[in-house]
Amino acid sequence: LFTVKRDGMMHVACMHNDGLQIYSRRMDVVTAGYPHIVLSLQGLPIGTILLGEMIFTRPDGTDDFNLVSRICRSDPEKALARQKEFGQLSFYMFDMAFFQGENLLTTKPYRARHAGLQKLVDKLGSPHLLAAETLDMSHVAAMQHIKKRKLEGIVVFDHTSVMETRKAFTFNGKAERPNVLWKSKPKYEDDFIVRFDPESGIGEYGTGKNQGKLKSVFCYQLDENGQEVFLAKCGGGLTDEQRDYYSTCSYPRVWRVEFDSIQPKTGSLRFPVFSGTDRTTIKDKSIEECIMSEAILSARLQEEEESEDS
Repeated sequence: LFTVKRDGMMHVACMHNDGLQIYSRRMDVVTAGYPHIVLSLQGLPIGTILLGEMIFTRPDGTDDFNLVSRICRSDPEKALARQKEFGQLSFYMFDMAFFQGENLLTTKPYRARHAGLQKLVDKLGSPHLLAAETLDMSHVAAMQHIKKRKLEGIVVFDHTSVMETRKAFTFNGKAERPNVLWKSKPKYEDDFIVRFDPESGIGEYGTGKNQGKLKSVFCYQLDENGQEVFLAKCGGGLTDEQRDYYSTCSYPRVWRVEFDSIQPKTGSLRFPVFSGTDRTTIKDKSIEECIMSEAILSARLQEEEESEDS
């Protein structure tokens, strides 16, 4: 069973005997920042725990993670002020862990839990509450669907199995990936100018076993004026041998870099990883050819347009 992964911040809603509380991923009480969610969940039975993400959906249907992050990382007063200015967050729920005190995670398969969650959301009838969207299609089709809608990815559930207790619950502060689900995200890639000169503040050296070796390079593309624009730090995807080589080789170079998505307004890359292709070594692309992509240009234009509107 495929569900749509939205780009938000994890929260937990729990109906106690004395009322509803909303917790962050770190289990900080953040109820005061979301009175509209509290009101929407007033019909929730006591002993029910819902798992989800706070999200903000733009008019084009994409997620604004930056705004969600600014709101969720604020104190309640600022969270309320920012929602008044930009719009209220929605609670996108992907699982129902407990219902009326009954543990569902290790006793009910996901398809049954999701059906119960959808029924609950329909009953509560609030526009601020959403049950995870399911996709009835192949994995290939689902990934194409997500890419077209510019969403984060999908979560793949073994919908007939239940979670192992040691995977469903931990008491050491470290969450484990449950045994019955996997995340799948579309990947994007492009060519970037990379530079490494830590003494000048460009790139970073590692620590520990990588002391004195490359930790990350800085990635750039050329804007419409031919100026290099910083877009990411990249250190993922490198082998130990590559870290040794790229610590002492010549720069600038051209790397093929994979990434999950592009940050609105800044055009920065999310989760960049070296693909293994060094265009400088194989001599098939020059620095001058690393022109900023249309996707990054469009993302950066959002900042300019909002500044002009202001």
